Amino acid sequence: MEKVKKTKLFWLYFVVSVLTLGLGVVMLPVWQSTSLPFNKIGVEFVNYVIGGLIIAYVASYLIPKCKKHKGSFVQTLLVIEIVLMVVVAIGCILTNLKIINISNPCQILALALWLRGVSEVFCGVFQMKENKEYGVWRVIVAIAVITVSTYIFAKPLFDAIYVQWLVAIALILIAIALVVMGCQAKPKRVKGSK
Repeated sequence: MEKVKKTKLFWLYFVVSVLTLGLGVVMLPVWQSTSLPFNKIGVEFVNYVIGGLIIAYVASYLIPKCKKHKGSFVQTLLVIEIVLMVVVAIGCILTNLKIINISNPCQILALALWLRGVSEVFCGVFQMKENKEYGVWRVIVAIAVITVSTYIFAKPLFDAIYVQWLVAIALILIAIALVVMGCQAKPKRVKGSK
């Protein structure tokens, strides 16, 4: 485990910790039954987190994979998948637009998995048709992903409140970790200096 570098800006850890802790407490589902002005923030923030995760997945995995298959049918399939994933992510973030009429996080993740599985099946079939190396096991796994994601979409395994609890607790734990890191980053005082 790496040690935190000592810095004069150690106080930033505490500021970010307080903001993260505040967001984590506001996100707790216990506020939903109250008439406080922030009682709906948790549900909205969960959608932002899911949309952000989908965008991160597109940026870190799909775009590099798309660049690897330049000028092929596989690249076309990946571009279509990227566009659809971004539409799903934008639908999560901008819920007022009703781009996708799905509000359950489990169904949104199932939809993203289904898109990945369908794209992988088409890529696999095309590459096997062209006699390129592509494991049959990958197509079988993609079909299994499609099957499981379809089942999860039809009968969600968990509700939005569980995701909200998970995100709220994660934010509170991150805030605690930032306090610890802030304490470790505080430089030692030299005698005689103010």
